[in-house]
Amino acid sequence: MSDAAQLRPLLPGRPGCAVLATGRRTLGGLAGAASVRLAPLTPAESVELLGRLVGHERVSHEADAADDVGASLGGLPLALRIVGVRLATRPHMPLARFARRLRDERRRLDELAVDDLAVRSSFELSYAALDPQAQTAFRRLGLLGAGDFAAWTAGVLAGGDGDRLVERLLEASLLLPAGVDVTGEPRYRLHDLLAVYARELLRRDDPAHIRAALRAHLDTLLVIADRCWAGSSWSIDDLPPMPLPGGVTCGLPADELAALSGDPVSWFVAERAHLVAALERACEHGWLAEAYALAQRAIPTLDVFIGRERVAALHEMIRDAASKGGEELLAWRSEYNRSAGLIGLGRLAEAAEGLEECAAAFERLGATMELAYTLGALAFCYATRGAAQAALPLAEAAVRAAVASGALPAQASTIRELADVLSLVDRRARELVDDREDPYGGAWLANLMARVAVAEGRHADAVRLARDARERFVKLGDRRGEHLSAAFEATALLALGRPGEAVELMEPALEALSDLGVTRLEGQFRATLEAARRAL
Repeated sequence: MSDAAQLRPLLPGRPGCAVLATGRRTLGGLAGAASVRLAPLTPAESVELLGRLVGHERVSHEADAADDVGASLGGLPLALRIVGVRLATRPHMPLARFARRLRDERRRLDELAVDDLAVRSSFELSYAALDPQAQTAFRRLGLLGAGDFAAWTAGVLAGGDGDRLVERLLEASLLLPAGVDVTGEPRYRLHDLLAVYARELLRRDDPAHIRAALRAHLDTLLVIADRCWAGSSWSIDDLPPMPLPGGVTCGLPADELAALSGDPVSWFVAERAHLVAALERACEHGWLAEAYALAQRAIPTLDVFIGRERVAALHEMIRDAASKGGEELLAWRSEYNRSAGLIGLGRLAEAAEGLEECAAAFERLGATMELAYTLGALAFCYATRGAAQAALPLAEAAVRAAVASGALPAQASTIRELADVLSLVDRRARELVDDREDPYGGAWLANLMARVAVAEGRHADAVRLARDARERFVKLGDRRGEHLSAAFEATALLALGRPGEAVELMEPALEALSDLGVTRLEGQFRATLEAARRAL
């Protein structure tokens, strides 16, 4: 049946009767009707059906090839029936040979036809019944392959309401539900053969329209990723992302954008396959700034889920594309990301080699912030490999470059790295705290030393160092540093049995840090405040 209107005149008018009707479209307009959506056959069911059609002995003799045939057909009964008929008429044809013919996507639908049965013809009927925008959505979903996607993706690719487009494709049985992702968003996918058909149709479209659809999808992923990155905790040791390239627009309304970015880590995980594919397509199309911007925002979260070796390969891909496209700074920033990532893989010698090349390039380009991070990472490599004396001048140079750049996260990161190196070479950090040429670096180093003293139980030293740091930050007008130092001082005062002073310092410090958006140690500081209040 094509629709409910065609079936309704055929229904009996008396009670006690039941009608079973099948159709390509969901017959949801019938009162009292119960709809059952048939899922594709499982791999085991596909092999069983193939065995009934061509003989179980023949299938068991080539079990692996039979599995390959079933996998190529995605459990579609019509396709299995056609293949069964063709193989039954050629009893001496090896299943492995037919499986090889089905692996070629461009000829797969041609293979699935016999007499008046054809998978392509079945698909054509369903596709022709769609309205033009739903047809556009179906074709462009072929760009995503057979992977799952959220409804908003269909809307962005086709320039319409994603939920409504998905509904129309589901009604036409041209889309399959694929569960719910970790964000709670329903997911959908094209059947494997439908994905082949969609790509076949897409080859007739204007390449400029396809390019525009891919760019709209990339831009939307980039805007959501930017919102997610801004709303997630990030390390000061990560090279901060460059601003979004000009002209990037989001194809979603503001409320939907806010909902999708509400749980940043979960969104990155749910869309990881599309993010990786978008990076690859962006490099192919020459959208280099967009590729780099997306990688910087997504990869710090995805490295756990796609593997660091894969991450290194992605950075290498972007580096090579940017170098070929004449984007030298992007190329060297990508090489820095690749090399720094090798540290986590334990490949320190290779990481150091890449970082040394980056340092020379950033110095030549006058990229002082990038130089600071590179020298800090290089110092870490040297120190970890037991060359702390060689690491020290690199760490000091990293601090100087960070101060010259004016980037506060870079200064905090490189000062912390310097403190670590200093602890390895047994040099008095106090000399640097009193360095008048670098008052900002001295203040942060005093703050870091106070935090270390708290952790080591040297609470009297911690009070002295934190108070010193706080006074320096007040002179520099750095409210973040001032209140962080006050919080560490309050923590040490509580440990020394002075809860009243601790409360007096911690209450305004917590309020100010919250206003500034500094939440990294909020739980620890609130626990200290509650302990001080109980002690009073």
